[in-house]
Amino acid sequence: MAVSSDYDYDLFVLHNESELNVEPQEEQSAFQVYAAVCCTLIFCISLSGNSFLLWVLLKERAWRTTCDIFLLQLTVSNLCFTVTLPFMASNALHSWVFGEWACGVVRGFYILGMNSYVIILTAVILHCYITVVHASRLSSQAFSKCRVLVCSIVIWLACAVSSIENSVNSRVIDVGFGEVCVVFKSFFMVFFDIYMLIIFFFLLPFIIITFCYIHMWITIKQRKITRQDQPSKLILGITVGYFLCLAPHTLIAFIDTLFILHNYENSEFRHALLHAMFIIYPLAHFYCCLNPLFYIFGAQRFRRHLPGPCNRDGDGSNNDTVAFITQQETAE
Repeated sequence: MAVSSDYDYDLFVLHNESELNVEPQEEQSAFQVYAAVCCTLIFCISLSGNSFLLWVLLKERAWRTTCDIFLLQLTVSNLCFTVTLPFMASNALHSWVFGEWACGVVRGFYILGMNSYVIILTAVILHCYITVVHASRLSSQAFSKCRVLVCSIVIWLACAVSSIENSVNSRVIDVGFGEVCVVFKSFFMVFFDIYMLIIFFFLLPFIIITFCYIHMWITIKQRKITRQDQPSKLILGITVGYFLCLAPHTLIAFIDTLFILHNYENSEFRHALLHAMFIIYPLAHFYCCLNPLFYIFGAQRFRRHLPGPCNRDGDGSNNDTVAFITQQETAE
């Protein structure tokens, strides 16, 4: 397989120019409709849910506690990612019809939302870890609101740099059967970026979060920490859901890049990878729906803002799970 000097990373599949039209037209149409429907449904759920969370957090002045500051940022990150989904749905059905300027803006928000979410989620888990494991020494100093705000600004600036770089390198090219929005980089730079994304935005956060949760679980068992002082189960559910959404796509993308990088000639397996990519990739976007689903249905604090019978809670048992550590927020 010839290696071109420039490589294109489409919104749905990594490919070079010789592989753009590998799918039979009937199969391609089915996958396109499937991807468009998934993106549309996820967009509707995420936009309504995260907008509701944002409204409640702003109404209750979310900047007063560190846990709300983190949750506010996760919500904004989800909304940055969510606004790109209608463009992706349209791109799946009709190729790219929005022009080159929109291509750069959409890809910039896409990278900004995805990268900032996993970094902030990792910071949330570190917050829980320090508060539980080092409660007597570090929690009050390390996670004051001022330090959290400074750390948040650094995170958003770093993610903004990455998103601007992708936005600047975005191009709209004609591939014969329509136009596509791609990141236009050298062959090896594309693979370097992909491996860095896999390492720094999936594997490294996964290792850090797994270590923190195991250490927290051991500490809770040894010290017999009460339920009031334990980290929120909602955050645990969101964290597990995030990695379940991203793990299949990350694995397939890794295998796919190995095939291209080493020029493997197993066309049947490569064809199966492309099928799996089309099926799994839209589902990976469901992670942006996790926050509203967990918090609206798992915390009375948000349900009470809903109209009608949805705002009733039988015993109020979830009141204390909204904050990460109740005593920590009180101390601040």
